[in-house]
Amino acid sequence: MTNLPKLFNLSTRSHYSCGFAIGTPKEFIEKAKEKGLSGITITDRNTFSGALDFYKKGKELNFPVALGLETFFIDNENNKVRIILIAKNQNGYFNLCKVASNAWENEPTYKEPCISTYHLFELKDDLYCLCDNVDKHLELFPIFQKNLFYELILSERNINKNKAILDFDFQNVVT
Repeated sequence: MTNLPKLFNLSTRSHYSCGFAIGTPKEFIEKAKEKGLSGITITDRNTFSGALDFYKKGKELNFPVALGLETFFIDNENNKVRIILIAKNQNGYFNLCKVASNAWENEPTYKEPCISTYHLFELKDDLYCLCDNVDKHLELFPIFQKNLFYELILSERNINKNKAILDFDFQNVVT
């Protein structure tokens, strides 16, 4: 057990993600500490409302936290694609605030906040991007390049998705 690497959770929804989670930032941070994680990231869905509370609780409990956002981007075929954006630093935090704001411009059309590829490109600096859709990685790669990561979601439902990333031919990706 002691040889396991320290884990930093990169995707946590709190009660600020109305209808998607019920835990508070304090509860998640305490549980992460209890479980021996090295840190935790808040990624509330379509809202950045809990970021400040989460950051303050992390400081108060002396536990590393990162700030993120779960949102959607509009792909080349005009479909919504779920992504997670995580701030690398203070500039990334400011860009996340802008992403959260800009995403609401498309809400009437898509019934949910979505960021356009144009805005995503404009605000990409100092952000990491996680996506669990292997087909969209080629579309996101020109935007995020080395800051783009595949999100493995461990569940029965996602077995085929995870197998797809393992079978993906990375030799055909142009860098």
